Amino acid sequence: MKHKQGQTVLALDLGNSMGYACLGVKGFASGTVCLTRKTKDTAADRFIAFKRTLTHLRNAYGKPQIIYYEAVHRHSSSRAAHMYGGYLAFLQVTARMFDIEIGTATPGEIKKFITGRGNANKEAVKDAVRGSLLPMVSSEDEADAVALLALILSRDFSLNLATLIKVSK
Repeated sequence: MKHKQGQTVLALDLGNSMGYACLGVKGFASGTVCLTRKTKDTAADRFIAFKRTLTHLRNAYGKPQIIYYEAVHRHSSSRAAHMYGGYLAFLQVTARMFDIEIGTATPGEIKKFITGRGNANKEAVKDAVRGSLLPMVSSEDEADAVALLALILSRDFSLNLATLIKVSK
């Protein structure tokens, strides 16, 4: 796949604390969105918050032509697996409805790309992102999304995120 001028690419670290990184016509943006408002939020409440977040990102940064997510196959608990599956299902339906492509990378691919080790911990990923791409990254989830965006831009588009971030500022 070749990145085209004016194309928006979105990378997501799916979870209740969701990291995102976006590169598009409006430049580069990244952050973390907490999808839980109260401790008693149901799964449905979190999925509604996820839908609102996707709408906000589309309105703020432009409709993505492709969304990448971290393809996690092992979770810390059954509840985490269920939530991940729900977010993923909603993402897939949304992408289909709006004619958006979806791509993935595994956690090991992302970690190896950004740290040189496929088994690096979250703190090492955050440190590597801070050191090479974005010094002000605030959370591990944001760092995961930025690392994912850097990987897919390099792997699928032959682009360097560090260069693009400097150009867009």
